[in-house]
Amino acid sequence: MVELDMTSRPMAPDQDDVQQALHRLLIAIAGPNYAGALQQGDVSQQLDRCMDWVRAEASEAASLIESCVPH
Repeated sequence: MVELDMTSRPMAPDQDDVQQALHRLLIAIAGPNYAGALQQGDVSQQLDRCMDWVRAEASEAASLIESCVPH
């Protein structure tokens, strides 16, 4: 049986780990259709682009719902 040393502190993530985690999160939020476009620019630009896509998708969804609601 392997014993874990619970007194040792875990390694802190470096900048590459953080950027990779953010990139994975953005791809998960934006969806696979936008994954290729998230390869360009720095993380800040990718985040802005992702937020724009999510806003556009939400706006389109709201518009479709509105058009289906009987008046």
